[in-house]
Amino acid sequence: MTKKTHLAIGTLVSLPVIASTGIFSLVGILGSIAPDIDKKLKLNLHRKFTHSLIALVFTSFVIKMVSTQIALIWFISFSSHLILDSMTKTGIPWFYPLKKRYGLRLFTTGKIFDKLIGIFGIGMIIIYIASLIII
Repeated sequence: MTKKTHLAIGTLVSLPVIASTGIFSLVGILGSIAPDIDKKLKLNLHRKFTHSLIALVFTSFVIKMVSTQIALIWFISFSSHLILDSMTKTGIPWFYPLKKRYGLRLFTTGKIFDKLIGIFGIGMIIIYIASLIII
C-alpha cells in the first residue's frame, strides 16, 4: 500500500478512539506509517520485523507504559497498516522471524485498488468529521 492509503485508513480507524477518549493525538497517524520506518532508514529489511506481530505487540507494550489510551490508538493504526499490506500481492511475515509471508494477495501496491481504498478512507474521514460538526 502507498503511504497515502496507510495515512487515510490509519487515521480513519483511529478517529473513534481519539473522539471517545478526548485525546487528540498524532499517534494514529504515526502508527499507520510506522511499519515503513525500515524504508526511511534505507534498510534492506522492508516488510520484515516491522511488519510482524512481534513489532506490533512490542511497540504497543512500550507505549502502554506511558498511556493505555495512546497505546490503543497506536495498536489500532499500526494494525491497520499490517492488515492493508497483507492484502497486497507481497503479503507480510506476520510471524517474523519465520520467513513465510501471509496475506490475501488481492492487489499490487500503487495500483487502482490501492488508490481506491485511500480515496474511500479520505471520504469516510470527511463524513466522520462532518457528522461531529453537524451534531
